[in-house]
Amino acid sequence: MIYNILLYFLKHYFVGSMDMTLWEDDCVFADPLSSFGGKGSTDRFRRNAANLGKFLKNPTLKVTSFSVRGNEITVSWIFNSVLALPWNPVLAASGQTRHIVNLKTNRIEKYEESWKTKPIEVIKRLFIPT
Repeated sequence: MIYNILLYFLKHYFVGSMDMTLWEDDCVFADPLSSFGGKGSTDRFRRNAANLGKFLKNPTLKVTSFSVRGNEITVSWIFNSVLALPWNPVLAASGQTRHIVNLKTNRIEKYEESWKTKPIEVIKRLFIPT
């Protein structure tokens, strides 16, 4: 099952359509700017991604590597998009996401994103017109 999840990510990773049935309902989602979990957290993540998606113009996401170790899938990536705001700022970051799979349910119970790019640098770019 872990390999099925991995293949799904390589095809649809974030920028594509996301199959939220791969996540536990109370999955913990964490990135350098926020963290949340508990009942309904997967719906919250889906809403957050959908809201962000409304602002992305021609997003690109390149998966640079992945590994599977026990119940962990780690995906390294580079993301870039212009945001649909009047000054057309660029949202860009590189990093990795670690997915912890519950082997009893074959669903992701923790989504932990880290960035090579410092979060403050990502935020600063949002104020620079392109």
